Amino acid sequence: MCIEKTTRHGLRGLPYFRSPKLLPVLLLAFWLTACQGPTPIPTPAAALTPMITLAPATPVLVIPSRNTPAPAPTSAVPRPTGPAPEPESRARAPGNWSSGSRQGIGTAFTYDAPISQTNPSRVWFTLDDGAVTDLFWPRIDQANFHSLRFLVSDGKTFVHDLWHDADIRTERPSPRLPFWRVTLTDKAQRYQLVEEAVAAPNADAILIKATFQALQGQPGDYQVYLYALPHLANSGQDDQIKLNLGEGVAVFSDSLNTSLASSPTFAVLTGDGPWVTASAGYVRNSDGLTDLADYRLDQAFDRAGDQGRPALTIWLPPVSPWLLALGFGGSESKARDEAARAIAQGWDANAQAYLDGWQRYLDSLTQPDDQAPDLFYLSAAVIKAHEDKTTRGAIIASSAVPWGDRTPDSADKGGYRRVWARDLYHAASGLLAAGDEVTPRQVLAFLDEAQQLADGSFPQNSYVDGRMYWTSTQLDEVAAPILLAWRLGAVERYASLVKPAAAYIAARGPTTPQERWEEIGGYSPATLAAQIAGLVAAADLAQKSGDDASAAAWLTLADTWQRQVKDWTFTSSGPLGDGRYFLRLAPRGDPNTDATLRIGGQVVDQRTLVDASFLELVRLGVLAPQDAGVIATLPEVDAALQVVTPKGPSWYRYPGDAYGEQDRTSLTLAQGRPWPLLTGERGVYAMAAGDETTAAALLQALEGFANEGGMFSEQVWEDTGEGTGSATPLVWTHAEYLVLWRSWHERAVFDLPDLVAQRYAR
Repeated sequence: MCIEKTTRHGLRGLPYFRSPKLLPVLLLAFWLTACQGPTPIPTPAAALTPMITLAPATPVLVIPSRNTPAPAPTSAVPRPTGPAPEPESRARAPGNWSSGSRQGIGTAFTYDAPISQTNPSRVWFTLDDGAVTDLFWPRIDQANFHSLRFLVSDGKTFVHDLWHDADIRTERPSPRLPFWRVTLTDKAQRYQLVEEAVAAPNADAILIKATFQALQGQPGDYQVYLYALPHLANSGQDDQIKLNLGEGVAVFSDSLNTSLASSPTFAVLTGDGPWVTASAGYVRNSDGLTDLADYRLDQAFDRAGDQGRPALTIWLPPVSPWLLALGFGGSESKARDEAARAIAQGWDANAQAYLDGWQRYLDSLTQPDDQAPDLFYLSAAVIKAHEDKTTRGAIIASSAVPWGDRTPDSADKGGYRRVWARDLYHAASGLLAAGDEVTPRQVLAFLDEAQQLADGSFPQNSYVDGRMYWTSTQLDEVAAPILLAWRLGAVERYASLVKPAAAYIAARGPTTPQERWEEIGGYSPATLAAQIAGLVAAADLAQKSGDDASAAAWLTLADTWQRQVKDWTFTSSGPLGDGRYFLRLAPRGDPNTDATLRIGGQVVDQRTLVDASFLELVRLGVLAPQDAGVIATLPEVDAALQVVTPKGPSWYRYPGDAYGEQDRTSLTLAQGRPWPLLTGERGVYAMAAGDETTAAALLQALEGFANEGGMFSEQVWEDTGEGTGSATPLVWTHAEYLVLWRSWHERAVFDLPDLVAQRYAR
């Protein structure tokens, strides 16, 4: 069996307050009378699918029944007695999201269920260095938790937040499926905890299975806690926790509506056995992380909320594995039912159904042949897992908030949990490369029926229901849906989508309010390429629809713009190299002047800014790969932007890019880092130019940028090639990988619009 794994140390940006902590061991001695030594980590035994094994169904130590009463209270085991005291206003801790880095994203494959709010599982989760994070419900753009993570203490000398204090190994037991096994090991080799998570296919619930092993001493020498920090309804504000220890149930609620939550949001946490005790409190004030500073869980409160950031700490019994379920609903009773259903079905049944669903999806892909690597299939699953289940075809750019650990958790800070038409076009192209013929048509339907505006344009981005979020216009995003419609031969979308979009481009182009990096406007080579290709594609669909007048007008305009691309954007008097190259953007279409751009707080000569996005002129068929202007620009871009990391070459977006971490410890975003998707784009260009050797090397480099969970990051560090705290996974990069692999495999650019290339580039 192939198991991909690596070990990393979990460093975070701004963790919630941590200090030495632990609990007494009196009660644990009581529990250990039933134990006969250390609890071993289960060894994979029974295959759930031909490609995966999980822990055995029967644990070595018996888990207490849900009906087993909790141990009698002692002075060492506090019982919940009342609400946590509300912190003073000055002590109400502000909150952030978790880091943008992810090792995995999961959801049950219920995309073949009816397209409605009755989908049996509308929950998603992400993995961030051993913690389950975010937990989306009922839509992929509504996150509900900061994290669910484990704490370990010996009750005397240490307390560890495993998110920060453990060595972390992430494995993919079946490298093609979105399922991960995370092993968290004490740096001093005293204990180990193994964690797995799935979304229940038949309930709005997430299941977490955790197994603890004492590597030194006995299990009773340690106390293990679950620390749950809610951020319901896309915000850390106004949440409430209510605890019923006797039932082994904790209720999280947010009764306030946001722009996403049209009804109250409830989550219920329960398990398959009783808890020793639990306490609700306020972050940095009375929560478990604060209380455990003396290694004892001295406080026990049964509710907290509204006046701060509440958190729940659960002391788990000494026998493991533990099975925990977090169910969601629009009412407490509904969330209880969802969690109870998941627990009743058990880990093995839920995990088997989860894996079977994703295997069913991968089996449906009509990819070229069985030579595709595991990462190819996983990338298709990652893209698909970013699709909403109520509004099909709505694929968000990423499940992450980039640098979320420094991003306030106030209402509706969505990060990349929005739908960009450009990213959506790339996602659809990637899925087509993987052989998914269904989802791209649902994407096109979403673009047409939910996202397109009345004037024919598309918003900068939107919620998954199509409502506008950011309000600028990027003309490449208006052209991309036309290209997708043409690629799918969707003549039926001509009147509703294609004609209004093409008319908008014809009336508003060729200058764009924003280009693809969403910062400045003017004449952009990349956006011009999209507009020209879009008009040619629209003309073809117009002819097939009997609209010859529109077809002729759009072709004439496309031809005119194609002849002027270099006049508008190619300088022959630049300060770089021999002075001849495409600019990133010319505000007024006069590339040989010293016109200025205001970007990143600086004012610069337009001729000092280059970027690799001019290669869209080749990829979309507007210029030939051997065009003299293209060839002249490559060395200038490489000299200014290329970085050779230990994983392979990558590129910065443009000189002076400030969108990225200043360094690994600073809170300042001041230095953009290399983008792996640009490695993919350069590989696609190499294939267009017939340079298969370079394309293969860049494909290998791109594969190397995937992290231990198989996720591609938006940006990577120059000295390691590993992901930064930027958005991970980035759907666009996974799509770029699929297109590059398919292009290399077939020795032809997979997403090149031949109609455009035949007109201009051949």
